[in-house]
Amino acid sequence: MKSLLEYTVVPLKYEYKMQHAQLKPQDTAQMPKHTMQKTGGNLQIRQSQAQIRQDSTQFRSTLGYKGTAEVNGEWAQRSVQAAAEATEAYAAIGNQIRHIENKGTTLADAYYNQAMQRLSGGNLAVTPLAAIETSFTGGGAEINYQQAKLQFDWSISQVRREFVPASFKLNISQYNSIKFEYVGKPIYVPASADPEYEATV
Repeated sequence: MKSLLEYTVVPLKYEYKMQHAQLKPQDTAQMPKHTMQKTGGNLQIRQSQAQIRQDSTQFRSTLGYKGTAEVNGEWAQRSVQAAAEATEAYAAIGNQIRHIENKGTTLADAYYNQAMQRLSGGNLAVTPLAAIETSFTGGGAEINYQQAKLQFDWSISQVRREFVPASFKLNISQYNSIKFEYVGKPIYVPASADPEYEATV
């Protein structure tokens, strides 16, 4: 006997999407930058030369090359000395003239004797040469050195990252089910209602 029911099993249909956790760097992150400042070395040398000083004033004076002040001083001293010598000479002549009648000398003899005393009264003197005054100042050198410098200034930007958590999405497009279908003929009650009913005798 043929089965009057047929059934169909409808399976479950679904789709799912799964995403793993991720750590994404943001686009605003920049590479580290640096600024370099360089200062060159510096060398300074200050040198003072040696000096020799010579003062030949006294040396030139002994040679007869005298200054105006020194010449004026000597002439003043000589004038005083000459005045004193002349006064002494006139006094001596006066004394001789006063005693002419006693000594039997004449006035000419008195002046002659005075002149001879002047000529014989000279002295030969040796004047030593004065030394040239010499002073010496030594030279020197001052060295100042500054080393070169190299300085780096780093600018490091912070690296920002975005954390994307894991996700799981499930989309059910069809649920599972069982479909029944009656494949037999309709049952009429009473049976005479069936259009294909044939009465039996």
